[in-house]
Amino acid sequence: MNIFYEGKRVSVFYEAGAIVLDRLLLRPGENNRRRFTLGHEVGHILSARINGEPALASYDQIYDREQSYSFSQLKSRCTMEECQANTLAAALLMPRFMVLDTLKRFNGGRRLPVYGDNLFRKREKAVLSKMADALEVFYTALVIRLRGLGLLVRHDVSEYISNELGLGATS
Repeated sequence: MNIFYEGKRVSVFYEAGAIVLDRLLLRPGENNRRRFTLGHEVGHILSARINGEPALASYDQIYDREQSYSFSQLKSRCTMEECQANTLAAALLMPRFMVLDTLKRFNGGRRLPVYGDNLFRKREKAVLSKMADALEVFYTALVIRLRGLGLLVRHDVSEYISNELGLGATS
């Protein structure tokens, strides 16, 4: 594998199954992202072992919302293997019983309302942030896990627009 070390491209060889973290993930404040990244890479290793395949080395850069990506770059981020690794990471870091316990602690065990696909009221955003902190995962990973466990109650976005924003309602 080629990496950049002190500004120079260097060839490095790692043992099979080794997980190498980018230095950026070691910064203070990156604990939750680091944990998910480790879980994701463990997911790749577990999937390979289950399927009797060798674990291949790969490098995943953090998605940058400000950058434009080509179709092939986006396609490589959305493979079945990447989805499986993310699902395994979520299951390892947020097992159902822990999510249910955390939901009980911060929301009385009640499912959280979501408007449209990803719109939450202020109160639910605060609950989600507390839950994510307690589980030591990042917010988006928690929302995806809650959706997968059926712990979000979907409402039409028009309900949010009229009730929360006071728009579109007729008197």
